[in-house]
Amino acid sequence: MSRGTSYLFNMIRTPIEVQMHMPVVKTYEQFVNEFPERTNINIVGIRPLRGVGCWIIDPGVVYIAVDNMFGGEGRIAPRLGMREYTQTEMRIIRRLVDAFLGDYEKSWKPIHEIKFDFMRQETNFGFAKITSPGEMVLHSKFTIDINGRKGDVDLCIPFWVLEPVKAILYNNMQGFQAEPDEHWSSLLNDQVHEAKVTAVAVLARSKCY
Repeated sequence: MSRGTSYLFNMIRTPIEVQMHMPVVKTYEQFVNEFPERTNINIVGIRPLRGVGCWIIDPGVVYIAVDNMFGGEGRIAPRLGMREYTQTEMRIIRRLVDAFLGDYEKSWKPIHEIKFDFMRQETNFGFAKITSPGEMVLHSKFTIDINGRKGDVDLCIPFWVLEPVKAILYNNMQGFQAEPDEHWSSLLNDQVHEAKVTAVAVLARSKCY
């Protein structure tokens, strides 16, 4: 995604840099506790996988994008998080989400074709339970730099949703180095590492029987 920002660029029409941080495996409860009580949560389906994930866009990214799209310099609005989004801002958030989905789908394409389907927006995690609190999730954080101003975008996918494609992720790692992408490789390495641990555990149980 660090290189595949064409959708986002076409929307904002200004140079954009996206840094992907090392994905972290944690419980869904730990993920939720990292955000304020009122948070913009975008629920998405993940085809052909079962289950849903969520994208969370930092208010800073929203206000930077809004200001830039209306001719400003991308300044962050004061008192972030102290008011509700306007209808215009909500529409722009939806467009931002669509842009992120398009770019993330492109990042997955060399490995496995997936499609994100926007489902709904929530502002409270109580209405956005994508999995149970104790379930493990994969938390990917992206830092968006627009004209020198930065904000974060977070993606959360329950780990059980990724189970069907773990083998595909591992098999494609061998040939993926022909077109290296440091940040995407970090994501793959993290997922593959978890996949191997799971595989060994299952084999061990089968031998015991």
